[in-house]
Amino acid sequence: MPTLWRLRLSKVRSPRVDLRVRIASPCMAPGSDATGVEDDVAWPALPASLAIADGQVHVVRACVQAASAPAFASALRSDERARAARFRRPASRARFVAGRVVLRELLGRCVQRAASDRPLASSPAGKPHLLAGPSFSISHSGNVVLVALARADVGVDVEAPRPLRDPVALARRWLDPPAAEDLAGMDPGARPAAFLALWTRHEAVLKCRGVGLAGSPSQSDGLTVRSLTLPNSYTGAIAAPAPFALWQWTWPPDAPAEPDPPA
Repeated sequence: MPTLWRLRLSKVRSPRVDLRVRIASPCMAPGSDATGVEDDVAWPALPASLAIADGQVHVVRACVQAASAPAFASALRSDERARAARFRRPASRARFVAGRVVLRELLGRCVQRAASDRPLASSPAGKPHLLAGPSFSISHSGNVVLVALARADVGVDVEAPRPLRDPVALARRWLDPPAAEDLAGMDPGARPAAFLALWTRHEAVLKCRGVGLAGSPSQSDGLTVRSLTLPNSYTGAIAAPAPFALWQWTWPPDAPAEPDPPA
């Protein structure tokens, strides 16, 4: 598993198992009803410019291999390129580069280019942020990277599909007891996907609150947590102060569907 922050979900009070996807239309106008619809949601191409209003969350989905291509990676700051070079595994390096490339591209389309070129700071828990500007969250798994941007705190998480040896044991260790028991009552074949759906919601809350390994237990009061509809059986979730309208985009627009992760 990626970062397994040691935080009991019983403290977070995340919803019980509910794998129905209810998210807002990606193209709704600012101020529109954000209660959402139960449907598969398209990810249109990222527009040339964005205006992020209060109560909006924008999330961009990218293919790691496409977003980490040299033509894009060359636009990173020198300190980001130096950090990327320190990754020993090509896959880890590509995911880091892709996350920063997509973040810079998104910032450049919704704020002044000078703001998108600013260095990033880190909170005591290690969460990166701009000293002045929108809040953001980055997550990557397999060959998918998600970047979320909002005026308020935001957290996003994605997980690639994969077999899990004992989802119930994982749930009993990391999630709240009711969620773990709901998972135990499911058909064994459905448990891995169900656990990942719960886990991404858990991680999205922690990222929104900025709680890491050294943090204290977080409360999800005042947050809305939504599952994301992603292709190729990837699982995702996003958390932000309620209520919010969710806009979803894909970049680069001609990127291939998420192939196998880079070696």
